[in-house]
Amino acid sequence: MAESADPKGQCWPDEQQELLLRAALLRGEGALSAWDKWRSRVNPDSLDAGSARLLPLLYRNLPELRDNDPLVTRLKESYRTTWSLNQSLFRQMASLLGSLHEAGIETLVLKGGALAPRYYRDYGVRPMVDFDILVREERARTVMDSLAGSGWTSKYKSPAALIPYEHSTEFHDGAGRKLDLHWRVFWEGSREVTDEEFWSGAVAVEIHGVRTLILNPADQLLHVCVHGAKWDVCPPLRWVADALTILRSIGTEMDWNRLHRQAQTRRLLLPLSDTLAYLEKFENGSVPAKALELVKRRGVEGRMERFTYEVRLGPSRPLRAAAVLWQWSNTFRFSRRPGLRPKMIEFLSYLKCLWGIKHTWQVPLHIIHKSARALGGIAALGIRRLAHNRAANSRAGLSD
Repeated sequence: MAESADPKGQCWPDEQQELLLRAALLRGEGALSAWDKWRSRVNPDSLDAGSARLLPLLYRNLPELRDNDPLVTRLKESYRTTWSLNQSLFRQMASLLGSLHEAGIETLVLKGGALAPRYYRDYGVRPMVDFDILVREERARTVMDSLAGSGWTSKYKSPAALIPYEHSTEFHDGAGRKLDLHWRVFWEGSREVTDEEFWSGAVAVEIHGVRTLILNPADQLLHVCVHGAKWDVCPPLRWVADALTILRSIGTEMDWNRLHRQAQTRRLLLPLSDTLAYLEKFENGSVPAKALELVKRRGVEGRMERFTYEVRLGPSRPLRAAAVLWQWSNTFRFSRRPGLRPKMIEFLSYLKCLWGIKHTWQVPLHIIHKSARALGGIAALGIRRLAHNRAANSRAGLSD
């Protein structure tokens, strides 16, 4: 894995989180042993949010546990609550999918909405707070207008302005339901490549009687792995469960060549390489040697490509801002708008929407202000690192 991957930075699982993952995913004695160790070391009342999301899966994986343990009662309640909420959520999603299909909109369901029915085959083991629906980029504005007409609202005044530079945005309705509308599968990676291959390779699935699409297994695994390899306030532990569940479900039928090709084309081999290496370390034999060898032969990535990936692994806001600027520059570069002036108007409209600015002429002032803050943060981070290194060198000298 990348040297900057720090388990305590809430990217890769730490020791206690890995024990929980083993208890929730391994079989037989391996799972029970991990459960005993985790149970003896962890206070269930102070679980991080990422660990709490694994409790329903833990309950299903360890039916041998006795109900006289108070934590087992909590696991059972977590499973039942997740099952009930997901049943309601999937019915609501089916209704919305049906409405979009009637309007001639093709849909593809992402994340938990695809994983629960196709791979977990149990609505009680994977908590979801919203549903994620992908539409073709050229129909995204139409879908936004349709959602607005049906009572769905966005926190952005003109969400269509986000389309060229973002990959999704959230809508909610009066009943408190949440929808993540996607028009691209990834925000990360190359902007030169369209999502057409995701659509052409998609497979059909039925959700509460409504037929829609999901990513094929190789593309689904890529999606899970890339989204797992990044820092988050809520530790993204369940990517490990999602990925292993896909691999166990597909077995030898996984198209590793497609997985590698898609990642290479979209410049996503860095996160894929790290996540596959972690999966193989977690469960020996889960990833064939052929697949690991494929991603190792990724070639030489650019400095900015590696920088933006490693920034994703840590919580530094100034550095993450620099990575966003790099992605914006690539999006601007490969924009299909003809001519510099239309591209600039599109970009300024995007920033105006993103930052909630009233007038377009105010956008450059916000850019200057935010850039100064980011540069100041980066400088402060550099000074702290320099002081830390000097202190470390000083201690090393004393110990000698």
